[in-house]
Amino acid sequence: MRRMSTSGQTRRTRATGALVAIAMLIVLTPHPVRAGTNDDAARRAAEEIQAARDRANRAADAMFAAESRLDELSIELTATERRLTEQRAAVESLRGDLSAVAVRRFTGGGVDTNPLLTGVAAATDDGTAAVFIGAATGASLVDVDDYDAAIDELDDTRERVERQRADTARPATI
Repeated sequence: MRRMSTSGQTRRTRATGALVAIAMLIVLTPHPVRAGTNDDAARRAAEEIQAARDRANRAADAMFAAESRLDELSIELTATERRLTEQRAAVESLRGDLSAVAVRRFTGGGVDTNPLLTGVAAATDDGTAAVFIGAATGASLVDVDDYDAAIDELDDTRERVERQRADTARPATI
């Protein structure tokens, strides 16, 4: 088998390029349309083309709207997840405060004096006074109420995050 020379390959490449250019010219050259019996068919074809373009434009608009909604949902989900993290930290802080209150009450829950030395009446009076002071200040009750409210809010936010994750993951209908 003989090898072609470089100049032979160049001539062949040029000839191939010229043939491709001629073929493109023939294909891309506009051909005049003659009026005649095909006017109705041409009109129908033009209407169908326009209808297809309109459908494509509507589909593109719907796709853009769906992508925009997905972006909005992603932003909302991120904000809600951030709120959830903040609420978890607040609940943990309240839980620690309540634990400290419980420990103080447990360790300080006894009487200050020995009832054998002061009598039972004095010990009862001291205990009653401590209960009244605690009820009057209501500090631990407020802490428990705050904790309950924070837990409820945390649960609501968790549910909202799950709904938003489901909405974000759900494919948009066009």
